[in-house]
Amino acid sequence: MGDFNSKIKQVLLLMIILSLVYMIIGELFDLYTGAALVAFTLYILSRSNYFQLVYNRKWKKDRPLFYLCFLSFLLGLPVYLAITLISPKIEQFLGNPGQIVSTVKSSVTVIQNEPA
Repeated sequence: MGDFNSKIKQVLLLMIILSLVYMIIGELFDLYTGAALVAFTLYILSRSNYFQLVYNRKWKKDRPLFYLCFLSFLLGLPVYLAITLISPKIEQFLGNPGQIVSTVKSSVTVIQNEPA
C-alpha cells in the first residue's frame, strides 16, 4: 500500500513540474519572440554595413560586430526611453474612454456650427 502511494506522489509531482515547465516556456516564448524579431531586423539592416567594413575597409571580422552592436544600442536607447516615458501617459489617456468620446463630440459640434 505504501509503494502505491509513493508512485501516485511521484506521478503528481512529475505532472506539476511538467505543467510549470510548460507555463514557463510559454511565457518566455512570448517574451523572446519580440526580441528575436528586433534582432533579426537589426541584422538585416546592418548586414550590408558589416560586409562593407569587412571587405572594403579590411577590418577584422570581430570589430564590425562590436561596432554595429554598440551603434544599435545607442540608437535603440532613446527609443526605449521614449516608450518607457510615454507609455504611462498613453495608458492614463486611454484609461478614460468616456472623456475622450465627449471631447471628440464637442469638437465635432463646434466644427459643424462654424460658418463655412
